[in-house]
Amino acid sequence: MVDPLVAAPAAAYAGIGVVGALAAASAGMAAGRLAGALAEGELRPWPTGAFLVVEAALAGSLAAALRR
Repeated sequence: MVDPLVAAPAAAYAGIGVVGALAAASAGMAAGRLAGALAEGELRPWPTGAFLVVEAALAGSLAAALRR
């Protein structure tokens, strides 16, 4: 039997392919980096801020490519 906690997220991402997986992973990394910076109470420009910008931009551009 398939665990519903595993099946529901897997079904939500079914059919998005490699580009969708990269978009979701990049968005997750950016969100995690932002959450970590908020928890620490500071967002350093390097490396945290720079990687946050790169990951968010990558996630946005890949998500836009999926919508085409």
